Amino acid sequence: MNNNCFYRMMTLLIAALALGGSCSFDYGNQENEESTLPDIVMEDLDYVRVRSGSPQARFTADRAERYDRKRTMELSGVQFEQYNLATGELDAKGMAGSAEIELANGNVTLQNGIDLSVESEEITLETEWLSWDDGKRELKGKEESEVVIKKSGGTDFRGIGLSADVRSRQWEFASGAEGAFEQDEDDGEDNEDAERAEGSENE
Repeated sequence: MNNNCFYRMMTLLIAALALGGSCSFDYGNQENEESTLPDIVMEDLDYVRVRSGSPQARFTADRAERYDRKRTMELSGVQFEQYNLATGELDAKGMAGSAEIELANGNVTLQNGIDLSVESEEITLETEWLSWDDGKRELKGKEESEVVIKKSGGTDFRGIGLSADVRSRQWEFASGAEGAFEQDEDDGEDNEDAERAEGSENE
């Protein structure tokens, strides 16, 4: 999975959700600063980022709620797409049942039926919970959550407790790593094309 594609999709979400307050609602004077009422509510949200006249990315959400005191945005029914600027073709896409964005620092939490796909590399990632730390450029799953990574040609790999560092381009599982990994011919390796790993070793 191309971590940079995931990073660009997260950046898209954060930028779009910093939308202005033209649809802000006034709930009156509330002494309780921990109010659960959102400051902005948007439904059937459809956001497209355009560069040089061509769509760069797009995301939709069934509902978005912004909480100014907590500096967070909560989404439900999220779908997002990333386009190749040179060709205009779809490069990556994803969906999640819900998401929470921390507007102050750009951290994102996705959950409930996450499906990320990098079309250009024919790789998909499926899981139930992921967090993105924008400062550290780290992608993590819960310790008990399984993550499945698939690629056309034979790769079908899974493990528990995903941890990925974008800067070093390293992916690790805390335990339960198993499956088949299809070696690309371009790697020039003399080993067999298909490598299999089982057990709890980091990959």
